[in-house]
Amino acid sequence: MITTLYRQANERGFDSLLSAHLFNLIGSVGVSEGGSLTGAPDLGDLRFSEPKSGWYWSVEPASEGVSGELHSSSMTKAILSPSVAEVPFN
Repeated sequence: MITTLYRQANERGFDSLLSAHLFNLIGSVGVSEGGSLTGAPDLGDLRFSEPKSGWYWSVEPASEGVSGELHSSSMTKAILSPSVAEVPFN
């Protein structure tokens, strides 16, 4: 019983942390007049700057006419993302 409560509390905390990081990214990235992604998200977590930490973020265009990609310095190589058709953005 105690183990279950502890696990549930940890999952809720982790979910809240990921949501906060997501909203920070959304608020920190924009599109320039030239149609390229701009921004310098600072998530305030050193894990996003340490290579091979397992913590990274990447912002890719989901609309036609937008170019560029932004990613954390911890992301040392590209990771294939599913297409917009496979995971639609609503």
